[in-house]
Amino acid sequence: WGAYINAMMQEAEWIVVGYIPPLKEYLENGKVSSASCIITLQAILTLDALLPENILREIDYPSRFDELAGLVLRLRGDARTFKAEADCVEEASCITSYMKDHPGYNEE
Repeated sequence: WGAYINAMMQEAEWIVVGYIPPLKEYLENGKVSSASCIITLQAILTLDALLPENILREIDYPSRFDELAGLVLRLRGDARTFKAEADCVEEASCITSYMKDHPGYNEE
């Protein structure tokens, strides 16, 4: 939970100061703020089965699967909400970060 809260605070700070991070920085933070680890943990803990202790210890262990799931959730969410968020106060998204890194490109 600590990493998730820190990632959300980072995004809030970006919004407050109007900072659009480079795409790499945005995606690194977005993999955590997408909450994929929390979603996975909640799903596992609601199983109607006792899990061995070694499995419980590894649930919060960073894995490539969690990293990719977080990235997919972040990209999907940003693609779906880009227009609505652009009309509001949220400026940072994978799309705006990409356009900042690659001048001349637009959201199309």
